[in-house]
Amino acid sequence: MIGSFVSRRAYGTVSPDFLASVLQRVKDVPQRLAEAQKAEAKKFSQRKNSRGDRRRDGRPSNRDSSWRNNESREPAVQTGAFKKRGAKLENTNEYNEISGKVDNFAARKSRRSTEKRTRRTVPGLKLSSTLGSSSRNVTQTVSNSSTYVPQDPTPLSLLKYRPNLAPTFTSKALKYTISTLKESNFPLNRSFNDGIIVDGKVVNKRLTANMENFGEFIPASDLKLQLEPLTKNFKVVSDLEKLEQSVKGKFHTLKPFAKKDFAKLSKSEEKRTQLFNNSETVRNSLNQSSTLDAAEKELLYKCCSGLAPISELRN
Repeated sequence: MIGSFVSRRAYGTVSPDFLASVLQRVKDVPQRLAEAQKAEAKKFSQRKNSRGDRRRDGRPSNRDSSWRNNESREPAVQTGAFKKRGAKLENTNEYNEISGKVDNFAARKSRRSTEKRTRRTVPGLKLSSTLGSSSRNVTQTVSNSSTYVPQDPTPLSLLKYRPNLAPTFTSKALKYTISTLKESNFPLNRSFNDGIIVDGKVVNKRLTANMENFGEFIPASDLKLQLEPLTKNFKVVSDLEKLEQSVKGKFHTLKPFAKKDFAKLSKSEEKRTQLFNNSETVRNSLNQSSTLDAAEKELLYKCCSGLAPISELRN
């Protein structure tokens, strides 16, 4: 059995005559294709002429009869053309199988099947795509009107620009309360410390991290712990001036001086007028500042106006 398998022939039964006939048919394919195309074009022109020579009522017209009589009459049905069309398809398939055009046709077909067309519908946009492997969507903006007509804003149209959290009195009061509790180190994110009862007495033994450097990396430093104050011992200090400004919207304004307040500095009317104008400039500048408290503004106002000595600023 092994010997019969080894002695089996490794070649086919294709004869040289068959290969010669195949090559001859391949060489004749271009000529047959040209003849078939010529016959198809001639048949199409004959159908077009016969369709134009008929009237609307179906009877043939005598238009240009001299030219039509000079033409050589041929049968309406071209039997040879139909035979050549079948030969065309057969020979073309053979030619494609031999020369490798089947691979090109398969690649072209797969490329068409992989084309993607967008089906999104976006208002105001128009997508135009071109077929082919290198197709690319081109976005075109379509405007409803050619000219822009501005419109006056209304309270309803301005609602889309409002913040998500409206600056109401409640929201401003809540923000002020939270900031005040954080400044007083109140346990907002920690549990309350009510202590431990030992022998009928409340003892504080809870430790917490030192808040001065907690959360910051300091080289060559240890974590410092401290006793957590009892919740009942926390003292929340509120800034009334900040409450008036941030919640109620009332800001401290400096009262203007009068010209008679500068009588001790100069007896000249012109000099007192210059000092008064200088004090007004200082007052307007300090009223626009929001980083200073009321006491600092009052002291700067008096010193810059000349009614208080400069040495008081050092204190």
